[in-house]
This record gives sequence, C-alpha cells and structure tokens, in this order.
Amino acid sequence: MNLNICYLNLASGNMDDDGLNRALNDAPRNSIILLEDVDALFVSRENADQKHHGRHVSFSGLLNALDGIRS
Repeated sequence: MNLNICYLNLASGNMDDDGLNRALNDAPRNSIILLEDVDALFVSRENADQKHHGRHVSFSGLLNALDGIRS
C-alpha cells in the first residue's frame, strides 16, 4: 500500500493526553496509525484516573484525539 506506519504504545506510561494529540497531529499524511495496547489502558471508565499515577492517557483524551483525526 506504500503507506507509513506510525506505532504508538499507549500503555507504556510515557504518553499523556497532550502527547497523544501531538503524536497524531505530527503523523505523516496518508499513514496508518497503530494504537498498541488500547485495551490495557482502562479497567472501566470510572477507574481510569485512579488506576494510573503520573502521565497517562485518559478515556476522554483518547476519544478527543481520535475525533481530531478526521480534521
């Protein structure tokens, strides 16, 4: 398909909401974005902020970042 592949590991502990937005905005045009370990981020929506300490991607941040991909 001759497209770039951008790999983002969301469960690494080095990514937060702002970092995810920056990474998605910086991805080359016409690229495939692979979001690794999305399922490992949350036990439930309610426990998302209690589960992680420090830098993390919140459920709201993930949805906002994905919504911004269309533009």
